[in-house]
Amino acid sequence: MDKVNQWLSLIANLGVIAGVLFVGWEIQQNTEQMRAEIAHEIMSSLREAGQPLTELSTADIYARGVADPDTLSDAEKYQFNAITAAFFRVFEEAFLHYREGRLEEAYWQSISGQLERVLRTPGIRQNWQQTQGSYNPAFREWGDSLIRDN
Repeated sequence: MDKVNQWLSLIANLGVIAGVLFVGWEIQQNTEQMRAEIAHEIMSSLREAGQPLTELSTADIYARGVADPDTLSDAEKYQFNAITAAFFRVFEEAFLHYREGRLEEAYWQSISGQLERVLRTPGIRQNWQQTQGSYNPAFREWGDSLIRDN
């Protein structure tokens, strides 16, 4: 009887180990799926934020605003600020996902490189400095570090 209990105990322990391994595998699969969905959502948001730039008049406003926002009328500045804010919000979301480990390093490097490049332009830099108070403090700090380093 003692041997039977030992075997039953061994089988039960193996079942527990198999269950733990299976749960670990499922968690890994769910994490990969979540990361893929987040990357897809961010890419969709970037496309959506850029959609107004497919219109020639809006693209012109944006191009002039990037170069020198002081050349824009009040209405054009409003449009420029709205477009820029849409992009900043997408970058902010990507930053927060990355910080929490929900966005892969390679994807984050691609996205953060985009923001770093646009922050080098006079109009985007000026817009950032005027509106950064409306973003997450950690994102603001990171964005400011990009400006300081350039």
